[in-house]
Amino acid sequence: PSELDTEKARKYFAKAINVGYMKKEDSNYKWMYGGEKGQARLGYFCNKIYSSPRPINKLEEFFGVNIHGKHLGNQWLVTNADNEAKRADVKKWRNEMNNNIFND
Repeated sequence: PSELDTEKARKYFAKAINVGYMKKEDSNYKWMYGGEKGQARLGYFCNKIYSSPRPINKLEEFFGVNIHGKHLGNQWLVTNADNEAKRADVKKWRNEMNNNIFND
C-alpha cells in the first residue's frame, strides 16, 4: 500500500528479510522473528520505521496480525516501543534487532 511504501520502509524491510525476521508472501509480508512474542517485535520494528501517526490499520492488514484479538495498534506493541526496555529479554532482542537491521 502507498501509505507503507517509503524509502525507509523499503530499506529496513529488505534488511529484515535478509536476516530472516520476515518473509514475503504473495503481496503481503509475514513476520517470523520471535514466535509467539513476535508481535511485540513487529511493533518495535514498525515503530522504528514509521513516524506518528502510524498507518496502524494498513500495517495490521499488510502483516496479517489482526487475529486472535491481538492488534499491532495495541499500546503494548507500538506505543510502549518508544519506552526504554527494562527487562533483560526485551533489551536482548531489541539490541539484536538494532544491530541486525537498524545499524546505520
